[in-house]
Amino acid sequence: MHFKRHQLQFIKPAKTSKIEYLKKDILLIEQQFEGKSWQGEVAPLPHLSDESLEDCEQWLHEAINNNNTFENLEEAPSSIRFALEGIEIERSVKPLKMDRIKINGLVWMNDFGFMRSEVNQKANEGFECIKIKVGQHDFDAECRFLEEIRNEFGSKIELRLDANGAFAVEDALEKLRELKRFHIHSIEQPIAPRQWDAMEMVCRESAIDIALDEELIGVKANLQLLKKIKPQYLIFKPTLHGGFKNCDAWISLCRTMEIPWWATSALESNIGLYQIALWVSQYQPTLPQGLGTGSLFKENFKRPLSREGQWLSIATP
Repeated sequence: MHFKRHQLQFIKPAKTSKIEYLKKDILLIEQQFEGKSWQGEVAPLPHLSDESLEDCEQWLHEAINNNNTFENLEEAPSSIRFALEGIEIERSVKPLKMDRIKINGLVWMNDFGFMRSEVNQKANEGFECIKIKVGQHDFDAECRFLEEIRNEFGSKIELRLDANGAFAVEDALEKLRELKRFHIHSIEQPIAPRQWDAMEMVCRESAIDIALDEELIGVKANLQLLKKIKPQYLIFKPTLHGGFKNCDAWISLCRTMEIPWWATSALESNIGLYQIALWVSQYQPTLPQGLGTGSLFKENFKRPLSREGQWLSIATP
């Protein structure tokens, strides 16, 4: 096994309420099995992942120096687990399998004119579910923007919001009450993570449904968390949330608690996106998934992925 650095350049900035991404450094892992080469992607997100790219490089160097002992990945950084488990998923899929996954359209944070054009484009492409980043602009201005979108499109589109923890606990419920009138499907992570008591209160009292995202970073599948917070939805990002196997364990708990979920890519290249899509397809999801980020980069890797409107098609050769 060996690995090397690679840099992805964004076509246009990817903005959240917390950070703006212009480029992204990743590690490409290559492993040989029965004479065939397989690639995995180590792609921690700055300001979100528990580990840095340098942490991952050090871990891989030490593992290689110890004769490639990758049997026990329990203590490995999340993004390394994602990469190595992703290779296993790709190796294990049955040949000639084809599938389509319904996805949401994603509108990144930007000025309102740009965001409006993005919503129009997504709607014209046939997306029935559109996710909009919120929390950076003045809240009243964001409400006016959402009102314009809802007035124009009515019930033709489902709106998801993602606050990336931007709301303060003190005024989160008031903001969520204001957002209800725009018929919002759900909002991701309205307040910052690691505030279980506050998040439990928000999930209990919120006027719209809450989806946990950043709350799962660095957390092993935990029934106590679900019983405490009682979220309406969970969102899984295998790169950030402990790899595919930990997400499988979370999904098992979701079934126990009857909590719906969907998966989202986390700015991976087509290597990671393809492996996430293969993994998600095993669950035959009905909710739109957040897997539309493969077209963000100026150059990408070739994988059997194609998108037509709100459908992401995947295949194995």
